[in-house]
Amino acid sequence: MIDKFGGDGQILRPSTRDPYDPDGAGTTPDPLTAKMVRVEYTLGERENSLISNRDCKILVAAKGLDHQPNGSDRISFGGETYEVVNSKPLAPDGATNILFEVQARS
Repeated sequence: MIDKFGGDGQILRPSTRDPYDPDGAGTTPDPLTAKMVRVEYTLGERENSLISNRDCKILVAAKGLDHQPNGSDRISFGGETYEVVNSKPLAPDGATNILFEVQARS
């Protein structure tokens, strides 16, 4: 699904550089490029949940990523930037992540 309908996007993780560095590089995000696709939540998924009307689901291919998207990250995809609210991995064998299902808020 990601290969057929998705495209390249970026995970923007806050820099791990020293914020006290005189160069001021501590606030620059380090982008990671990944394949992803945006899908909408169903009414059933939204009902009686903490999923906001502003939320969408972004499926991110895990290939080439060394970390799971988390709440300090942002995702840039399709001309929009989203906050990561939550994410969960999909690892059918219990060890190897194949994708991350990200709850993203615009």
